Amino acid sequence: MSGLQATATTSSVGTGAATTKTVYLVKAPANTGIHVRMFEISFDGTSPTAGKALVQLVKNTTGGTGTGTNMTPVKISGHAGSVQATAKENYTVEPSGGTVIRAYLVHTQSAFTSPEDIVLDPGEELSLRTNVPAAVNCRSQMRWTE
Repeated sequence: MSGLQATATTSSVGTGAATTKTVYLVKAPANTGIHVRMFEISFDGTSPTAGKALVQLVKNTTGGTGTGTNMTPVKISGHAGSVQATAKENYTVEPSGGTVIRAYLVHTQSAFTSPEDIVLDPGEELSLRTNVPAAVNCRSQMRWTE
C-alpha cells in the first residue's frame, strides 16, 4: 500500500423491504491489499417514525459469488499509478459467505459516516449491506488507500 487514495460512490440503490441487500462491495487487487479508511451511507426515507435500517460491513475472504453492477473507482490523490481495486453496487444476487464485522442501526431519514480502519488482504472483499423495514433508496461510498 503505497499511498494512492481512491473512492467509488454508488448511484441511488433501492433497498427493498425487509430483505438483505448488498449495496456496495470493494475488492482488493490480487497482488496487494487495501486499507479502507471510511464508509458512508445515506437514506432518502420520508417517515420520521419508520423503523431503523440495519447496516452491516461484511468481510469476505472466499471471493463469494453474487451479481452486482460494476463501478469505476476514482483516484483521489497519490502516486502516478492507477486504481487497482474493483467495486460493485446494487447486487441482484447476494454474494455468498462472509463474516459481519460491524453492524449499525441507522434511521432512514439520515446518513451515517464511519471512520474505519480495516485492512483487506490481496483479493479480500468488504461489502456494505442493508436490511430496511420499508423500502427506501440509499447511496453509499467507501474511501481506501492502496
